[in-house]
Amino acid sequence: MRERIAGRVVLFEREAEGGYHVSCPELKGCHSFGMTKEEARRNIAEAIHLWLESTRELSITLSHQEEA
Repeated sequence: MRERIAGRVVLFEREAEGGYHVSCPELKGCHSFGMTKEEARRNIAEAIHLWLESTRELSITLSHQEEA
């Protein structure tokens, strides 16, 4: 399942053990998890925010795809 969260495309995958793995393919290594879709949405929104904040703090230049 795909959604847009915080202006980014995110992918949800249901886990066999329960819950949802969620990732933002535009931002390498940006993943999270939640027992419910709503929890996963909140968690990935925070992960995206922290991912972008970290790149600013570390002065990491984003590729064109990551800036989109």
